[in-house]
Amino acid sequence: MAQTGGKRPCAFQGGFKLDNLSDKFDTGDLMEGAKILDKYYIPARYPNGFDTGAPVDYFTEKEAKEAIDYADKIIRFCKDNIA
Repeated sequence: MAQTGGKRPCAFQGGFKLDNLSDKFDTGDLMEGAKILDKYYIPARYPNGFDTGAPVDYFTEKEAKEAIDYADKIIRFCKDNIA
């Protein structure tokens, strides 16, 4: 298990904070996905996240599938390296 100085690894705290683990693990490939997921979090979660319309009006099926792939990679990383 990674020692993270009392911080919860891979916890949501305004976004995925994989950068906290970068000194112990190679997180470079995951960072792009984490940054994209950060941008999706608030607007996709809340119906009033956009000025007009609903999240379904703004996200494409391709973006949704990519987000799921990024999330799967991050979860797998956490299970393999931290849990």
